[in-house]
Amino acid sequence: MAGQMGRRRKLAWITGGIFTLLAAILLIDGRVVALLRFAGTAHQPSFDRDFRQLETLLPAGDPEIQEVYQGLAHPYGNKDAFVRQLWESPNRSILGYRFHEQQEMLAPDLKEKMARVLSRQDSFTPYGGPKMCGGYHADFAVKLGGDGQVRWMLVCLGCGEVLIKSDDGEVICDLSPLAEVLLSEIWSEHRGDPHKVVGTRLPVEDSALTSWGFKEYTRSSAQLLPGKKPRIPPENIRTQTILSTETVGDPRGPRFVYMLREEAFSDDDAAANRVVELNAPAGPKDNARDGTPPVRRGFAIGSQVYVISAQMKYGGAEISDMEVRLRDYLKSEPLREVMQFE
Repeated sequence: MAGQMGRRRKLAWITGGIFTLLAAILLIDGRVVALLRFAGTAHQPSFDRDFRQLETLLPAGDPEIQEVYQGLAHPYGNKDAFVRQLWESPNRSILGYRFHEQQEMLAPDLKEKMARVLSRQDSFTPYGGPKMCGGYHADFAVKLGGDGQVRWMLVCLGCGEVLIKSDDGEVICDLSPLAEVLLSEIWSEHRGDPHKVVGTRLPVEDSALTSWGFKEYTRSSAQLLPGKKPRIPPENIRTQTILSTETVGDPRGPRFVYMLREEAFSDDDAAANRVVELNAPAGPKDNARDGTPPVRRGFAIGSQVYVISAQMKYGGAEISDMEVRLRDYLKSEPLREVMQFE
């Protein structure tokens, strides 16, 4: 009997030791901490905000990019993808943030451009506080050397913020508008974003518009984000403005004018989150120049988000009717493959 109890205690010790070891490995690896710290949270970094430190943290000699890593999905705007990548993809911690383990191999000219931007003092401005973009998320991390020292720079293109840390200290800064544009262009060119094949259902064909009593005014596709920026940028944006053939007052003045916009996202979750953002109450900054608030409806079909908007003077009932027509039409249309931003 005593021998049997001893074996049970021994087995319990072994089992407990295995679980303790596994827990220790996970904690040391940092993924559990990252899950608790970031998933579903609009994160705000706790880095030092003293902008006077910047000069001592930038390279004194010719800058050299030694390593570049891409961040995992946005833990707030795309929580499901973040958790999936955190547990299923090889990833590592840099300054407590998670990045894909495989290095990004930038072309020599892009590395030179990126190093030049990140080493200039005028690329940075004092930190202006948290942005309304779903929290800080590092799109990429750069290990920058060139003067015998090494510093990490973690860049968030969504909110235009960068964390800088070396042996001499740390600071959080905002990117200058020019630096933000340049880094976005460099990163997009490296990732091949402007050359991806994406799906679209716009424009609405003339035959459908005619049957609704409308005609096309303009159409466009652009890489520029709309006024109400999403937490996760879309992979493609297409717009179409339509006018009613029925006029009011001036024969040249259409009774109704609607703008249709399509935003293509990488997955259904990102699209669903975007719809929540779009259908939130509009603020004064969304008003037209004459002060009239907009009427806007957003809905998703798979990973595509569609927005129909008009000014309040056109009335809510009419936009509801148009939303039903547009939704029914788009659901019946298959996605067509087009080149991104073309």
